[in-house]
Amino acid sequence: EKLALIYGGGMNGSFSKIPYEHYAIAVSLPTGPAKVDQVLAATFAEIERLKEKGPEAADLNKVKQNWLQSHQKSLRENGYWLNHLQTALLHETDPNSILVREKMIGAVTPAQVKEAARRYFDMNNYVQVVLYPEKQAQAAAATSAPKASVPRSAQSGRSPD
Repeated sequence: EKLALIYGGGMNGSFSKIPYEHYAIAVSLPTGPAKVDQVLAATFAEIERLKEKGPEAADLNKVKQNWLQSHQKSLRENGYWLNHLQTALLHETDPNSILVREKMIGAVTPAQVKEAARRYFDMNNYVQVVLYPEKQAQAAAATSAPKASVPRSAQSGRSPD
């Protein structure tokens, strides 16, 4: 946003034990087709900066404040409690953790975020998807199509036997 490359956007992460232990980090950065390369470069540069230096304390404090406000608002909603209790039962975690969330948020440090970035931003294991308007997508597909023929099984999405 500071570079005026996106219309808005966000990043979020999740983890789950079911059906197997895994995590996902998703980034959504809507922009115009002409700015895609700049947005991707800025995104990967920011990820590398987080891995090397961690967040600025002031930026982390803004995020923590947002989390606290969101949590405090959510505590007034039955659905939040129900979801938390169901998740605690399903994942066999402590249902009382909802009562110490503010303390947990307050304890997050820039060094912990840096370590998490190093651990979870695995640049050897990610999927990058760029959605273009229909005409732009056709042109991009035509210029980036592989020159070699693709086995029929790969074209249909099936694996070769």
